[in-house]
Amino acid sequence: MEALQGPPGIRNARQGVIYLWQGVDVESPYADLAVNGSVRAFTALANRRLDGFGDFNEAIGDPLTMFGSAAAGANGAGTGFARVMSWATSFVAELRSQIAELFGGPHELISFSKNLALWIAAQVMDDADSLDSVGDVANLWNAGKSFVQKLRSYVAGYNVRINYGHPSTLVKGVESGMNRAMLSGVFELAKSSISGTLSSFGAFASKAVDYMAGIFEFAVESLWRYAEFLVLDKFTTKAKTLWAARGTASDLSRSNRKFNLWLRGAVDKVPLIAAVTLVSGLGGDKMRLLQMFGGGNTVISQSDFDSGVAYLDRLKRTAAHMMKDAELALDSDDPLIKSSLGMHETLIAAQQAQQGWWGSVSRFVDSWIRA
Repeated sequence: MEALQGPPGIRNARQGVIYLWQGVDVESPYADLAVNGSVRAFTALANRRLDGFGDFNEAIGDPLTMFGSAAAGANGAGTGFARVMSWATSFVAELRSQIAELFGGPHELISFSKNLALWIAAQVMDDADSLDSVGDVANLWNAGKSFVQKLRSYVAGYNVRINYGHPSTLVKGVESGMNRAMLSGVFELAKSSISGTLSSFGAFASKAVDYMAGIFEFAVESLWRYAEFLVLDKFTTKAKTLWAARGTASDLSRSNRKFNLWLRGAVDKVPLIAAVTLVSGLGGDKMRLLQMFGGGNTVISQSDFDSGVAYLDRLKRTAAHMMKDAELALDSDDPLIKSSLGMHETLIAAQQAQQGWWGSVSRFVDSWIRA
């Protein structure tokens, strides 16, 4: 039985993880878009998320009514709505295919993509300056193709390899995965793809480039965040079933292998799960966390433990800031879980206090922004 359950305390740590996630409610504005996928709903979220680059027209209702009769653009190059919609549909399909590879290909992304493509086509058609500067729709195809290729390199560049057998590589992999999920730099990728493809347009305004780059960036963010939500929603649903089965023959905390298959399958897709578990404290202390991810029976040397702890502390800081900035809202009706989910705010406050005068300025700015 000891070989099945692992070292003392590990089973309790596993139960702590299950307890935590069975009580978590996950909310996402991108999940709301899956229910209300109107062009106006997409535009409202895009303008909120892309502050400074999301100056999109929230008055657009049904684009088919507004642009359906547009046979050509001002330059007569055939930039009608049907052609732009064809490009947008293909562009989103390419993005969806790439992102689905990372998240296990959730089928819900397909219907979500259709509404996203409609929003993209509507925004391109609505912005006369950008559309006239783009010229022939072929340039949209070229810009989109360039962006998809650069995005693939961007994702691969993070080299997210979660080696569960070694503490330091485990945590570095999780941290790299979270950094990738922040999607920083995607806007710059979009700008370079668009401006590079349209270099022949010497008068191509930077405002139009930013506008189109904002569309590209929001397309990636929408698909990525919705895929994250789907993984988390499925994960918490399973956790509820596992928690209800505690103490029975189906109690997953009794088996190293089965527990790790469940947990790792989700962490590989959404590394934030490991980080939230760590910050919450409900998965046990640092040694137990490292043992748990190592398979439960892993013998961790002192040097490996010291190295792992150093990375865990760094991961806590990364996780705390990501939880604060994430579009995913994690909440709970359970007071203990709710308090544990809020631990990231305590960590951030502690970091700011250590920064002295600059920490005071940061806290003042944060409070002023939230006011």
